[in-house]
Amino acid sequence: MQGTTDVTLASGLWRDERCLRAVRLARLDSEAQRTLVDSLAVAVPARRVSGLVTAAVEALDGVEPFGLDDARALTVGDRDRIVLALRAALVGDAMECVCECACGETLELTVSVRVLLGNAADRPAPLEAGGVHAVTGADHERAALRALEDPDAAADELVRGCMLDDGDDVEAAARLLEELDPGAEILLRGTCPACGSEVVAALDPGAYLWTELEHRRTQLELDVHALASHYHWSEAEIVALDPRRRARYIELIAAEVGTA
Repeated sequence: MQGTTDVTLASGLWRDERCLRAVRLARLDSEAQRTLVDSLAVAVPARRVSGLVTAAVEALDGVEPFGLDDARALTVGDRDRIVLALRAALVGDAMECVCECACGETLELTVSVRVLLGNAADRPAPLEAGGVHAVTGADHERAALRALEDPDAAADELVRGCMLDDGDDVEAAARLLEELDPGAEILLRGTCPACGSEVVAALDPGAYLWTELEHRRTQLELDVHALASHYHWSEAEIVALDPRRRARYIELIAAEVGTA
């Protein structure tokens, strides 16, 4: 990791009448990242986020351990905050995003993780209001699995699952859910260079980081192949190398091959 990038949650996790909000990130080396991607390769996206969050959090307000059930208990917005902080620690602050205007033009936006995270409020956001509870990771996982069977019913069932009392006003409940956890939807805005229209696109931090981790795993495997072939080091020795040193050896091999 490029350094410790901790984050404060908006809603937090309640334990023993305490709201835990201060996240300390774990240090995920190359092998841990590869293992994580391999273990969640066939999981639904919501389950991948649960895995990412579980691996990312070392402690909440100094309280350990943090497990999969805890990751599932967090609100969607808080899960995204952790994923963004993890992304900043692993890759960096700048995120390159591509959006498409209705006119067909493509926009490239550079987004700052630090700006997206902003400053969390002094008090935790409420988890319940108006007869609904905020959508959690567990809710999202159930909806994702339901979507595999019936995509049309999944969204409705997600909202109904967050309603504390039986009721029929699903639309009103859905609006309350948005108010409870506004961080659950991250919108990027830009101006189309071709037609001048405002372009609005949703950012999915979990999907974004997952794609990067898959790319990093592939690159690691290519590095292992190149270094093992050239220096005859073992896979374990190569994976254990600091990424910058590993990249430097790859550069030296490329330069040698280029001058041969």
